Amino acid sequence: MLNFILTVVVGLVVSGLFHSVANPAGDMVASASQVDRILFFGWTAVQILGEEVFTILIFLGSMALLVRVMSRKLALCVAALVASVIFGLVHLPTYQWNMPQAFGLMPIRIVLLLPYIITRNIWTSTGVHILNDWAIFGSSALSAMDAG
Repeated sequence: MLNFILTVVVGLVVSGLFHSVANPAGDMVASASQVDRILFFGWTAVQILGEEVFTILIFLGSMALLVRVMSRKLALCVAALVASVIFGLVHLPTYQWNMPQAFGLMPIRIVLLLPYIITRNIWTSTGVHILNDWAIFGSSALSAMDAG
């Protein structure tokens, strides 16, 4: 719930303060056939697992380096920030190099890391990330179905 609320709040703030662009995946799922929508959601689950592996590896690598020069709690916070910055950078092409929009993902990514940090289980953070993204893409699909 925290991630969903944060996603909505960050989305409203970023779109209110800066020019923003739609995630092309939302347009893709909105215009897809029913079969393509099912395939889309299946493939996004795989992609999200990949994003979790990528982010968690950056987090753990940063943590391993930082814990040598600072306290564990501070290293955890800085490692989460490093992973979130890189996550934002990776999403720059998705949002047509719109820096405020891509970096608006940073607080969301930090919240998405929390299930992993708490449980040390990638499936937990993947599940939360899937639910978040599927809710967003599902609303695009439902809006298109209502319009059509």
